[in-house]
Amino acid sequence: MPKLTCTAAAQPEELSLPQIKTERGKRMELKTQRNSNIELLRIIAMLMIIAHHYVSCGLSAGYLMDGPNRWLASLLFSYGKTGVNVFILITGYYMVNMSFSIKRPLKIMGQVWFYSLLMLLVCLLVPAVSEQMGRNQILTALFPICSNEYWFATQYILLLAVSPFLNRFAHSVGEKQLTLCVIVLVIFNSVIPCVFAALSGNMDTVPFYSQPVWFAALYLMAARIRLHSPDCAAREERRSHVSAAVVWGVSIPAWAWLRQILFAVTERERFHGFLSLSQMDWSIFGIMFALELFQCVRLMEPQCRRWINLLASFSFGVYLLHAHPFFFAVKAAVFGQTEPAA
Repeated sequence: MPKLTCTAAAQPEELSLPQIKTERGKRMELKTQRNSNIELLRIIAMLMIIAHHYVSCGLSAGYLMDGPNRWLASLLFSYGKTGVNVFILITGYYMVNMSFSIKRPLKIMGQVWFYSLLMLLVCLLVPAVSEQMGRNQILTALFPICSNEYWFATQYILLLAVSPFLNRFAHSVGEKQLTLCVIVLVIFNSVIPCVFAALSGNMDTVPFYSQPVWFAALYLMAARIRLHSPDCAAREERRSHVSAAVVWGVSIPAWAWLRQILFAVTERERFHGFLSLSQMDWSIFGIMFALELFQCVRLMEPQCRRWINLLASFSFGVYLLHAHPFFFAVKAAVFGQTEPAA
């Protein structure tokens, strides 16, 4: 696999004509194929989301969250929002240099409708589920985007719609202005909500946070990396990103475990706000872990593994299948709502 070097560090060399053709072919190959390191990170992000959904709404959700395995459940639950952040960072990193194409959002909309109708058909074929389905559930499945059946898909399509404006803004301003914009968005959509929730214990209504604005902030954050950061780094810098990723990654379940310990000792719900510091959409811990994880992977030597890229191409479909509201209802009807003994 050909290695990439920093643009600033590249030194001109005298190459023969065959060598020039070979090097040009290698560069063209790398440009036309996605970096498998980042695609592998996409797969890992999907596994984080699946684990989060299994704990929050799986067959044994109540048992996992309140039973003796709650420590493991908190660990699995903790990284779901980090996975979402990683997805948006990858999107911004790739799309900031792409021209807008209406085919892209239309393709996403087609996937959403396909899996929504597929799950509706499956539910209609399972008597235990179809008997409990109402008119509103059927209409929601028929119009999944308008009804916000998949909250992530709806927000993602909205992000694709405004991506040309975000790209133009990222390219038109300087590095300092773009950095300042990202910092302001993070303060209002992450830092302030975290402080408010931690002090008040209220995670339902936090000030300033807006999901579309948060996705735009993540998009611009990745755009800044793509436009103004080198594609490789010294060993010390790579190690610093790895160390930071470990610290932020460990802190996410640690805060959730601390909340459980404090609640067990004091039985006061006010410590519920500690959960917000690690496991909510606007968690500063979650975004920093996602950012450092993305940086670690981005600075690795680029690779192209077709099987990894192929698996990563199914990640959105896996989300649409397992995150459908009917999925766990069908699974419970087919396999039974069994919980392990305490």
